[in-house]
Amino acid sequence: MLGLGGLGVALGLLSRGSGPLATPESRVVLEDATATTLDTMAFRGRTIEASVRGIVVQIDAQSVWVTTGDDAFPLRLDAPDLEVEDHLLAVGRLRGRGGRRWLEVRSWSVLEAEVLPPGAGR
Repeated sequence: MLGLGGLGVALGLLSRGSGPLATPESRVVLEDATATTLDTMAFRGRTIEASVRGIVVQIDAQSVWVTTGDDAFPLRLDAPDLEVEDHLLAVGRLRGRGGRRWLEVRSWSVLEAEVLPPGAGR
């Protein structure tokens, strides 16, 4: 009976794509993902983590929309200080339901550029 219970736990961990028995292919990491890439990724039980860099184009009650060079993509994050036209770098997990996709953000940062005088920073 104990053996069957252990087998059930192992199968459950494998089907979720996490835990000590998960295959390396169950986790996908996308760096500098675009909206097109995120919209076309197949989950197939995998955890898909992504970093997205872009400009904030819209902020609504549930999402912050960021352009990624080809289109805008929604990010779910609690960021009361963000403003439209901020340059944002966000890292999180791709989620989807009913044909809609979004990035559930784990960490984020506003990117700021600094112009240095000639010869500085060399």
